[in-house]
Amino acid sequence: MASPLKPPSNWTTPRLTLSPPLPADAGEMFERYARDPRVTRYLGWRTHRDAGETRAFVESTSAGWQTSTVFTWIIRSRESGEFLGGLAVRPETGHPYRVQLGYAVAHDHWRKGIMSEALGAVIEWLRARPEVSRVWAFCDVDNAASAGLLEHLGMTREGVLRRWNVHPNISDGPRDCACYAIAK
Repeated sequence: MASPLKPPSNWTTPRLTLSPPLPADAGEMFERYARDPRVTRYLGWRTHRDAGETRAFVESTSAGWQTSTVFTWIIRSRESGEFLGGLAVRPETGHPYRVQLGYAVAHDHWRKGIMSEALGAVIEWLRARPEVSRVWAFCDVDNAASAGLLEHLGMTREGVLRRWNVHPNISDGPRDCACYAIAK
C-alpha cells in the first residue's frame, strides 16, 4: 500500500543539500560509508564489499520513490558538494501515519551536527503533515551515539524492543533496540 506522504525530493538547510541518490552517486556512497565497518556496524545491512552492491542499492531507491514506500536522500555539503551521508523516511505499510527514520553519516563527519541538521529539517516537515501522527526510529542498545542524536532531536525513548532487528555486522541474530519517537 503506497503512502499518501509526498516529501520534497530536494531539501536545502543552512549547511546541507539533500537529494534522491542517482546512479552516479554510488561510487561516492561506497567510498564514503557503505564500505566502512565503523559506519555500518549498527546498520541492518552488511558492509558492502564492492561498489556493485552500492550501485544495486542506489538503483533500488528510485522504486521506493515511485511506490511511496521509502524516500531516500543523500546528504551533501552545500558549500563544497562533498558527500556526507544519507537518510531515509519509511511510512509504515498499512499505517502511513507512522513514519520511521533511518540514517548514516560518513565517519569523518561524525559529531559535526550533520545528521542533526538533516533529520531536524525532515522531522519538522513530517510533524507539520496532518497525515503523520508518529515519527520514530530505533537503534541498537549499544549505539550510544545514535541514541544521543535521537534524544537531541527531541525524540522520547519509549523502551527497548527485545530481539527487534538483525545488525549483521555484529550478530546474525536479532538484537535489542531502543525505540524513540515523537508523537502528536
